Amino acid sequence: VYTNNLASDCGGAVAAYEHSSIYLTNTTIDSNTALVGGGGLCLLTESIVLFSGVTISGNSAPQGGGIAIYNSPMIQTSTTTNSSNSNSNETTLYLTNNTAGIGSALFFTNSEYSSANETLLGVSISENTATVGGTVFWIYDSSVDSTPPVRTDSDINWGSNTAPYGPRIATQAVNLVGPTQYSVNDYNADLSPPIELYMYDYYLQYIQVAAASVVVSITDPLATSTCLGRVPYLAGDDMVGNGVVFSNGTASFDALSVVCAPTGSLSLSFVANLGSEIAISSNAAGAY
Repeated sequence: VYTNNLASDCGGAVAAYEHSSIYLTNTTIDSNTALVGGGGLCLLTESIVLFSGVTISGNSAPQGGGIAIYNSPMIQTSTTTNSSNSNSNETTLYLTNNTAGIGSALFFTNSEYSSANETLLGVSISENTATVGGTVFWIYDSSVDSTPPVRTDSDINWGSNTAPYGPRIATQAVNLVGPTQYSVNDYNADLSPPIELYMYDYYLQYIQVAAASVVVSITDPLATSTCLGRVPYLAGDDMVGNGVVFSNGTASFDALSVVCAPTGSLSLSFVANLGSEIAISSNAAGAY
């Protein structure tokens, strides 16, 4: 039993560093805390852990309340390694009642996505709470040529878990969605109705974020704008360089006016700096 431990960085109870291999059997990891990731267990730099009869419960961390995996292969259970035998549905790892900002049960980045669904065979995930998103949370990376985990995989033993978005599996925001076209009717006032933008994760799950940390800004009008010989520009408090704070899942440009020409067109690009709200540095962008 590993209980009531505190880590200043990664792995409240157990941490595996640099090509380590760990086998845990008939083990309970309970009520531990990490100040960075992996409240119960943390894997770093090509480390591997095999579980059999393990319960990880009541642990907490900003990332991965139960388990956090950084730059390592996905975890293995005895069910995974023996998936061809008659006990392939046996539960060998319980992740329950853990809490985190993202990934209350499991967080991983730079791991093999293609192995994630098979990895979670024999894993029971229930009663975990994420305050930002994702019971299982992984960092989307478009450069990784691998199949991401499936949210609705029936081989995973899902119980009831709580998260503002992604009650099963989620990612950081990767899509910034808004109108593809907008017609300006009044050339002497702020746009009405205002342009509104929304953020979605890899699974197109709507992300509601708290105010004050995520800002959406407009870059300079693109060269494809056609304003009949006039130089296009933006005016108002929400113009280039200021930005709008996301509030209740929406970035609303209430104080923005467009200077162009009647029958002309102006292309805009929006960028969302996610900052610390999702605990990573990332951008989502869209052009309109």
